Amino acid sequence: METNSSQSIEGAKPSFTHEALHQALMNVEDLMTRLVITDWFLHLRTAENVKNNLLLDGDGIDVLVRDKVFTQYVYDILNTYWKYKPEDVNKGFEYKVGDVPVRIHVYTKEYEFLKYPDHVVYLYGTYQLGNPFKEYWEKREEIE
Repeated sequence: METNSSQSIEGAKPSFTHEALHQALMNVEDLMTRLVITDWFLHLRTAENVKNNLLLDGDGIDVLVRDKVFTQYVYDILNTYWKYKPEDVNKGFEYKVGDVPVRIHVYTKEYEFLKYPDHVVYLYGTYQLGNPFKEYWEKREEIE
């Protein structure tokens, strides 16, 4: 596994170690399993690192879930963990694993590149990425 060549920029968001980010990634994987959410995708820099088999770096972990996954069961579990109400999570939410933010981005529209995800093995897990990745990557900031 290679390291990223990105440089820290003064005033930039904090960057966490690969180990701390990997722990947060495993935590979100566990959360999705507990919530019985099977269709979730790595997003933004997290997706880029995993796609390119690089050590995780950056200011947190980002994942993408469809708005339709928020059933009463999911709301109940999130309320048990963090006292979140439906209005707190419907547009996305964030929690921390240690100091590392985990950002859950919620999308409402259909995207072709999310219909048939690419499954990528990374360290101890298999993760879903937009497919084709190039199309996802070009539109990643426009997903809503």
